Amino acid sequence: MTYCVECGRQIPDDALICSHCGTRVAGETAESNVQPVTAPSAVPWHSVAMLVLSNLVPLIGVWFFGWNRWSIVFLYWMESVVIGFYTILKMIMAKGVPKKPVTGLGRMRLFLILFFMIHFGGFMMVHLALLTGAHMLITTIAGTRESTSSMLSVMLSGCSFMVVSHGASFVMNYWLGREYERVTSAQVMISPYPRIILMQFVSFFSFILFAPEVVMVLFKTVFDIIGHMLERRMFGKR
Repeated sequence: MTYCVECGRQIPDDALICSHCGTRVAGETAESNVQPVTAPSAVPWHSVAMLVLSNLVPLIGVWFFGWNRWSIVFLYWMESVVIGFYTILKMIMAKGVPKKPVTGLGRMRLFLILFFMIHFGGFMMVHLALLTGAHMLITTIAGTRESTSSMLSVMLSGCSFMVVSHGASFVMNYWLGREYERVTSAQVMISPYPRIILMQFVSFFSFILFAPEVVMVLFKTVFDIIGHMLERRMFGKR
């Protein structure tokens, strides 16, 4: 037996329309639970390569455009915003059905998306406040100040690479790899938090401990790849 994606009630595996609410389930519930298209254990080297290339952008900014440590930390904060954006898209596309029956999955999906936007937005604002406070304290002690032009170049060039990198992963793994068939909106909603918390933890403490820019990028890249692989592993299982 399987469950309707809208009302959550049990329906026969070969049912085309839910007998309880009339929702069409052919091609969504029955077909999506047949088998995954890609092997869950396969390493997504194409998206890992894109991830590494995008993480080289801060080094290019440091070497050629004079980005400092605050520019890098701010870029990593912006990357978390990009991850949140793609998470919302993933929640919208998710077609996985919970193992236990749930009433009104369509309404629950909308609620989870709104909850994520509020919760994640608050999380990012608090984190930005902590970063800004640490930056103001450090600049006061060191007597330095970040130029507006440098921050603008970070947002225009650095963030664009982050959007492309995470967008490539979204298209190749989640969409074309059909990961959206194997996860629920609830699973997608919680998926970015471990990765983002770990990434921001590393970048924040590297920043306040005055680690060199190269060290900051290296540590962040390593933990970013780990988080990416764990996410692919979770999305590959049902």
